[in-house]
Amino acid sequence: MIRRARIISEPINDYQRWVLSDSHLFVEAGEQIVWVPRRLVSGVALPGNDFWLFDEEVAVFSIFAASGEVVERQLWKDPDVVRLCKQSFENVWLLGIPDHEYVPV
Repeated sequence: MIRRARIISEPINDYQRWVLSDSHLFVEAGEQIVWVPRRLVSGVALPGNDFWLFDEEVAVFSIFAASGEVVERQLWKDPDVVRLCKQSFENVWLLGIPDHEYVPV
């Protein structure tokens, strides 16, 4: 099962509106997606970069340029880093609004 938590700044911009408009396709394909307004995560310890967590063993961080382009991907297997990612994801997930219920501001 693939779960995706998207922390979103509100009001949303055109790019976020576009991502949101297609997210139902991923849900229909079997993903679980929640949206979390950024204002809700102030009390959550988050890694400094966006990440993917694979099998609770590997974290892959995406490093973005100011333009939004991915300029680097970093693969980490350090158990402490993976544990941080797992815990932060679970904490964010609990705050999430399911894709079909999220109404952007």
